Amino acid sequence: MMSKMVLLALLWSLTWAAAAESAALERAWARATPPGVTTAAIYGVLTNRGDRDVVVVSMASSVAKTTMLHATRIEDGMMRMAHEERVSIAPGQQIVMQPGGRHLMLMGLVRPLIEGEEVEVIFNLESGASVSGLARVGRISQTGYIDD
Repeated sequence: MMSKMVLLALLWSLTWAAAAESAALERAWARATPPGVTTAAIYGVLTNRGDRDVVVVSMASSVAKTTMLHATRIEDGMMRMAHEERVSIAPGQQIVMQPGGRHLMLMGLVRPLIEGEEVEVIFNLESGASVSGLARVGRISQTGYIDD
């Protein structure tokens, strides 16, 4: 009986690990921020490499009090940002985050983002697993991914 319980626990933990490893943040970047600025955005691509849907239910970063996925939309001729509370990514699909579109919004920065550093972002999944990724911080005027 004990060995069956251990085997079940092992299989359950491997399932969670597989879900976490099936999503990846790639080519992520942010702009440096001057002192006193309280918001910033992270751009990049969140890819589902697995064979099941990945559902992101929240995000976090140690550099901000709040981290959210925002979509930019035109409403009544005005550009507006809307919070996306849950996002489902089908197997093999991606969420592309870019200026003027979807992006991760860092609100309540606890310190400035400094050119050359990497900022960690954690994506909490509906399964209970989490995925972390790093965003490279470029110049204040950065317009795209920072190549080596």
